[in-house]
Amino acid sequence: MIILCELPFSFVEKEGFRMFCEVIQPKFHVVSKTTITKDCLQIYHEEKSKLKDYFKEIYARICITTDLCTSVQNLGYMALTAHFVDKDWVLRKKIINFRVLPHPHKGEVIAKAIENCLLEWGIEKVMTITLDNAKNNDTCVMDLKKRFNKRNMMLLCGQFFHVRCFAHVINLVVRDGIEEVKTTIKRLCRSVKYVRSSSSRLQMFKKCALEESVTCKKFVCLDVKTRWNSTYLMINAAMEFEKVFDRLLEHDPFYRSECELKKNKEDGNFYLLTKRISGSHYITSNTYFDEVTQTKDMLLQQMGSNDVFLSSMAKKMNENFEKYCNIDALNPILIASIVLDPRYKLDYVTFWYRSYLDNDILLSEDEKDKKVEDWVERFKSMMSCLYLHYKSEATSLDDQSANSESVVANQGGNRSKKEMFRSKLKRKEHADANNDLDKYLSDGIEDESPNFDVLVWWKGKYATYHALAIMARDVLSIPVTSVALESAFSTAGRVLDPFRSSLTPNISVRMLKKNLKSLRKLKLL
Repeated sequence: MIILCELPFSFVEKEGFRMFCEVIQPKFHVVSKTTITKDCLQIYHEEKSKLKDYFKEIYARICITTDLCTSVQNLGYMALTAHFVDKDWVLRKKIINFRVLPHPHKGEVIAKAIENCLLEWGIEKVMTITLDNAKNNDTCVMDLKKRFNKRNMMLLCGQFFHVRCFAHVINLVVRDGIEEVKTTIKRLCRSVKYVRSSSSRLQMFKKCALEESVTCKKFVCLDVKTRWNSTYLMINAAMEFEKVFDRLLEHDPFYRSECELKKNKEDGNFYLLTKRISGSHYITSNTYFDEVTQTKDMLLQQMGSNDVFLSSMAKKMNENFEKYCNIDALNPILIASIVLDPRYKLDYVTFWYRSYLDNDILLSEDEKDKKVEDWVERFKSMMSCLYLHYKSEATSLDDQSANSESVVANQGGNRSKKEMFRSKLKRKEHADANNDLDKYLSDGIEDESPNFDVLVWWKGKYATYHALAIMARDVLSIPVTSVALESAFSTAGRVLDPFRSSLTPNISVRMLKKNLKSLRKLKLL
């Protein structure tokens, strides 16, 4: 009850609760808050032990995301989430860390906390880390690479380790566009604040809505300065009440704010894009390249618009977009994720890159073909290097399996020796076969289907493309945003509210972790 309802430990000592228990069952002895604290901590340790055992059974590389928040106690907390595909080929997300981080939040401090957390959980293989574009995160990544390389924890010495949060990139891009309409947005904010500042003004606004026959279920809302998508929601809702604001000017002599709003279509597209890429219970890395290219195409289209205002806004947004999402600046592991989607493969990436270069009138056709050819060669080389690494790991596991079979054969007589011979012959045939990567890329593409599940497809191809399937499992589990961590911070805000501000940091952390796990069990989070 204490954990699921997010109640303070002292709740069991409240007079009302004790009276309730006495009526329900007079013989029941209500324990003290000290006992409740010990019981909750005991549950935490038991659940943590179960999760540690669970991680021991995971052979996939772990992708991690992390972010920071500050509680009402003015304490800095760091959350760390592990993303991976389990043995049943299902994407999983586990919040493995929620701990106090000492000020100041320097990159080295964050890196040390992440390393200690992974060692505590026994995680030895890390794929990527997804972070926003804060400067201390760049320092954190550099420090982590040094720490992880000493322990041989990273893939290819961390060549693809750092993934920039795509939602944060979109935030930077849209903020540039919003600057162009800053005056209009400020005017709208004043209008919304005026309407919502008192019950009489709110009633007047609703009366105007009835006179204008506006029956929209949405209502005007204010934005949050740190979230651009809330600005879009504010504008989107206000557009439904544009006539109502005009009528309010006639009815209310104190209302003098104008409501000349321009709804920006791009903001709506960016809002939908952010929703698509921010999921944590489905694969997003295979859609990353497609979302990037669609956004680029949209910006190019608006840059060529006859509307000077839209063209100017799109050019400003494109400058920041190119800084982080130019095809040469993208982390190649995220391009590999769409190549490992059998509906697209490398042909789609090549097709888009060639069509993108067609917009450059300064390049000749031969120069464009040469640029595409060079990029494809570099990308194939990277994919081959990645594949060979996974193939060597798979071969190493097969050799260990062969040694185990040899022991069984020596104990089991001639029949086991025959089985061992057939097993060795199959492995030799597999080793002599063509490169699985080349075979996969040369095969035809799969048809589009609304119910297509890329993980289920690779699970079915595990025997056909053994090493490549393992590689696809790890690559496709990469989260392209760190937005999913907001669920942890939202829960933290409820648990660490002013009524629980006396909780010590250690108890707060354990309660938060147990609370999050309980909510997931009830499918509330």
